[in-house]
Amino acid sequence: MVQRYTPNILSLDISHLTFHNTELGTACLKAFFLTNQNIQKFSTSWKEMSDEILDFIGQHAKELRDISLIDCLAPTTIGISKLGQQCKKLEKVDLKGVCFISDIAVLPLVSNGHLTKLSLAECEITDLALKLIVRCMKDKIKDLDLSWCEEITIDGINAVATSCSSLRRLALHQCPATEMTLALLSENCLLLQSLSLSSIKSISDSAVISMVAQLHLLEELDISWNPALTDASVSAALTSCVQLKTFCLSGIKQLSSKPFLPIISDVKKWRRCQALLRLKLQERKVLEDSDEPHCSSDEEFEDLYLPHRSTSYAPNLRRLNVEYCDKVNDTHLAEITAVCRGTLKIVDYYGQEIEPGWIACRKGRVFMAVA
Repeated sequence: MVQRYTPNILSLDISHLTFHNTELGTACLKAFFLTNQNIQKFSTSWKEMSDEILDFIGQHAKELRDISLIDCLAPTTIGISKLGQQCKKLEKVDLKGVCFISDIAVLPLVSNGHLTKLSLAECEITDLALKLIVRCMKDKIKDLDLSWCEEITIDGINAVATSCSSLRRLALHQCPATEMTLALLSENCLLLQSLSLSSIKSISDSAVISMVAQLHLLEELDISWNPALTDASVSAALTSCVQLKTFCLSGIKQLSSKPFLPIISDVKKWRRCQALLRLKLQERKVLEDSDEPHCSSDEEFEDLYLPHRSTSYAPNLRRLNVEYCDKVNDTHLAEITAVCRGTLKIVDYYGQEIEPGWIACRKGRVFMAVA
């Protein structure tokens, strides 16, 4: 059969595709890259993705700008290094879960001068790789993920926080960051829009409060599993970071509902309204039992109030995660969800999405959550 067209695919995502055997996968990928040499973006999570295939990609895909190899276990330091040497236009590289690569793999990638996004999560890099990033990319790197990199130290992380002023996204899950790191971020990385500080453990309320007061552009913040944090940190973030859209607070055991109640614009007025409704329902029950006539005056309903979402406190928040937060009251969360009328999704202790609930009633009783 004669091929009557020349393929020119620019983007390929096979992240959820698994080949039946290594030989088949290798042959398919080689055939693809041989005929689509203008490809600019490629994503795969195939665990058998080998150095041999990476070398073939490097030889034929010179226009490649974005590559994602998440959870590809086979590539080695040599394979990644060679790819960086051959594909000199790379701008985005995701190596999350490519566990066995070292600092040598990073050098060619950062030396090309085009890289703006780099994920090294779970890799065996050291402070040397971070120093290379600072030396070669400090003014260009915008997205950096160092999560679960067990060999890096406070010195390397602080070097990044001091020098990489163009960062928009930074992930430091379970990294040896300190309160000094947060201070450096607040001084030097004012363009941050996404920041992950999960499981840092050594940070306090005062450090978080000082940091969020400066990072006004934050849209995503993860401070989960930090046992020393309390309501004070959460309130400060919701007050200072008005652009915040996603807030992850999982596992903060001292957290209560208090920081979230101001999302309701006038929560005190809403409480008075709830009290009135409770009184009226109880009154109705008594009258129904006694069959006595009763008329209510308009004045009795002056406190009726339909609450709305605050326009100044967490106005852009769209997703809130409070998994494994023991002290957060689900009734409060249901009220907040109802008041937000579909603009805010809250994930509860068990990982379930909170259903809206204006008021909890049962057999003439209104159960009013106490703020």
